[in-house]
Amino acid sequence: MNYKIGEYNCNVVIEKKNNKNTYIRVKENNTILITTNYLTTKRQIINIINDNKDFILRNLKLQEKKQLKEQKFFYLGKY
Repeated sequence: MNYKIGEYNCNVVIEKKNNKNTYIRVKENNTILITTNYLTTKRQIINIINDNKDFILRNLKLQEKKQLKEQKFFYLGKY
């Protein structure tokens, strides 16, 4: 499922397990991994994403910074 949050187009992966709670993780390449219970509907998942937009945006920006940092060469803490 594709979802647009701010300026990011994210791919949402829903993993249904025998969990009590719902967990949101932001992976590389703007992928949002949601682990939830079998009985959680798609509408509830969309509401969870909307309620946690700030958290997701903050983590997407951190992933972007991490990717930029990996592209550069560091030697003794300097570029």
